[in-house]
Amino acid sequence: MILVNTTPLSNFAVIGRLDLLIAGLDNLSPITTIYVRQEFLRGVKKGLFRESNIQWLEIVKLSSKEEIIYQNLCQRFGKGEASCLAIALERKITLATDDMKARKLILQFGGSVIGTLGILKRLTDKGILTITEGDKILGFMINEGYFSPIKTLLELEKL
Repeated sequence: MILVNTTPLSNFAVIGRLDLLIAGLDNLSPITTIYVRQEFLRGVKKGLFRESNIQWLEIVKLSSKEEIIYQNLCQRFGKGEASCLAIALERKITLATDDMKARKLILQFGGSVIGTLGILKRLTDKGILTITEGDKILGFMINEGYFSPIKTLLELEKL
């Protein structure tokens, strides 16, 4: 199971390639929260990306314990990020996010995380994209405002 936050979702949506996100998360049973869905739909409404079907993402509810964690995390994070962090921390499932503060928190508590770059790497590892195609997708994302610490997926091989 993998919990998808707004950042990777919007990075693929802004270039009209949610199909790649779906393929990159294949066999991982992607889930999200109602707060992420609401953030995403606000982005669509604002015209940040075109209307996209995200029905493939199962919505999970926060347990009462996760709700308490969520309320505390809302002081430092937005609702989508806080809800995903609460669930990922409590249920010990991988979180898909590009938010550096969230990534650090998850890793601090021994959790696992993947971001847009990791998903692009999965796509190249699975042979769905070549490195050249992956770099092109990454370039499109960067042109749309995605901050990437690398310019080519080949740099991931060195990490």
